[in-house]
Amino acid sequence: MPFTSTGKPLSENDIREVETYLGFALPPDVREMYLTANGGIPEPYVLSLDCLDTSISRFLPLKADHGSFTASMVYDKTIRELQWCPAGFLPFAADSGGNFFFVDCSAPGSQVYFCSHESGLTDPVNLDLTFTQFWESLIEDE
Repeated sequence: MPFTSTGKPLSENDIREVETYLGFALPPDVREMYLTANGGIPEPYVLSLDCLDTSISRFLPLKADHGSFTASMVYDKTIRELQWCPAGFLPFAADSGGNFFFVDCSAPGSQVYFCSHESGLTDPVNLDLTFTQFWESLIEDE
């Protein structure tokens, strides 16, 4: 999956630091993606499923220089403070409407969930995609 505007490359040590902060380990496919690209803008970026049509505006970096939202910052707000999803759900992407995609890091399978302002932020929708399938499902804008 190609990305533009990526963050500073991450090392295994960077990822371990974030895992320690979050309190859980990243699944292998999530870890591999972050070692490949530390956030950015995906190309292609359109997600078109039976249950959802949207544009992915950002793959959230795990670590960033000042001024950028990171997955950890969004986790603190959406999970620790607002309790939109269970602990262990990592926010990893945002759509153009400011809604977030989460990957369940607490169970095997790296399932992806969507939290929409319209459908109720405390009721995440399982997209029936793994983290890898999510990225493979993105298509070009028509």
